Amino acid sequence: MNHDKVLNNQENRSGDGIVFYFHGKSDEHFSLVSDINLQINSRFIGLRPAGRTRDYAWIQALGLMFGSHTFTLEVTRTEKWDSEEDHLQFSYDGEALSIPEGLYSEWTSPGNNLKVERISSKNRATVTLSEAVELSVNVIPVTEEDNRIHNYQIPSNDSFTQLEVQFRFFSLSAQVEGVLGQTYQPI
Repeated sequence: MNHDKVLNNQENRSGDGIVFYFHGKSDEHFSLVSDINLQINSRFIGLRPAGRTRDYAWIQALGLMFGSHTFTLEVTRTEKWDSEEDHLQFSYDGEALSIPEGLYSEWTSPGNNLKVERISSKNRATVTLSEAVELSVNVIPVTEEDNRIHNYQIPSNDSFTQLEVQFRFFSLSAQVEGVLGQTYQPI
């Protein structure tokens, strides 16, 4: 089964093709996909402006668990967005990874089942877990225009740098769970 999905604070299409919104909650963790051999968790950042009933939240980090291994990718906080600065950090089994900045720089896990490839010199990467999932990630800030349009009330000391993520799943079981995973269950 091959599925492509994008998840951010905007409109999303689920495994069954239905549009859904997932807003998350600031400073919380969510299980996006929980399956037999794969777990994908997220950590959100955000804020709740005065007078609002819910948080504005964005994905700050993703964690994958597979077999006995873990992989994380996260975005570093920055006061002012600078596209010339790389904001991605990676770790494998708790150890920081150094993947050189530069188009098509890559790292492969010792078992050759996980590959991280930069798809631009900074702030964009593809993470592929063999026979399970491919993640395309892009680091973006909340822009001044988005802030104005949506009235997020972003403070001047944080650009709310976040991950925009596209998922492509290769094989999920019928028992898959999680915010996104449950939408792939058979009806």
